[in-house]
Amino acid sequence: MYERILATAAGAALLGVSVLPVNAASSDIYFRIGDGSTVGESSPSGPVSGLEIHHYDYGSSYQHGAASAAHQTLRASAGVEQHGSEPPNSWITADTEAGYSKDIVVPRGVFGPPGTLISLPLSLRFDGRVLAEGGLFGDGRTLSSVDTYFSFEVQDLDEMICGEGCRPTVLAGFGFRGYASFDTGFGAAGRESVANYYWVAEQNGATVDEDSYDFYSNEPGVKGAGDAGYAVGTGVLNLQLDTRTGHTLRLVSSLDVFVQSMANAAWSNVIGDFGQTFDADLFLPAPGGSLEGETLGVYSPVPVPGAVWGLGSALAVLVTRRRRS
Repeated sequence: MYERILATAAGAALLGVSVLPVNAASSDIYFRIGDGSTVGESSPSGPVSGLEIHHYDYGSSYQHGAASAAHQTLRASAGVEQHGSEPPNSWITADTEAGYSKDIVVPRGVFGPPGTLISLPLSLRFDGRVLAEGGLFGDGRTLSSVDTYFSFEVQDLDEMICGEGCRPTVLAGFGFRGYASFDTGFGAAGRESVANYYWVAEQNGATVDEDSYDFYSNEPGVKGAGDAGYAVGTGVLNLQLDTRTGHTLRLVSSLDVFVQSMANAAWSNVIGDFGQTFDADLFLPAPGGSLEGETLGVYSPVPVPGAVWGLGSALAVLVTRRRRS
């Protein structure tokens, strides 16, 4: 399951984005309005402050993206509002992407000659919230959804796995796939709310933590306002990477938040807020200190103005948790 989530996440996040060079980070924002025109921006960014875009036409959008290779930090938010005054059946989409890649060499010296076995502590966290809501002014239609893809891998470039081809050993990884949608006013079916996600963390080929949430509600004949959403938070996950001194480790991560909305004689509000989402810290065991080229993660909340979205509904509470060691 982890490999499928990770492959899906990486493919989605890199769609339309060039592959990052080593030790680089970037944020990319795309916004498409109802008349088919597209606004796009791309830039390198720091660990917390990043690229923002606010656009107002056929409704409004707020997007924020930030990435840091040094800090192993990613932030991304995307959201749109429609107010019912747009042309009929107007679609708005907002896509925010952030990613980084960097290489680190495991030092020798105090830990022994090249090839000495060593276990490196790794800490990471991932959190966010999603909301899709809407309502009818008359005999209209509203439809909104949020797709979120996230992937993180630590690869050992000096430990290859060869079969039909050769690829680096993955020492640790984290994958997330989330979806939420709200639809109302579609004939006799009434309204539908869907929210689900799945994430998994692995180290040295074994699952160490995972979580899932799945919600579905279909109310035949019921129109009017409603919502679908979820909140996710891993807390701090502590992993161990088994590698060797002198080996080169590649850390690659990507995040993609894609939201879309359609409203006809209706209002719609949709947001994927991963504005304080991911931090990872890679350490050396005592007495080694810090790794060269590795700056500790931020681990601090980054406020994103949720009030602008008129969040009037409580997000779904996590009630399902599975853990395997």
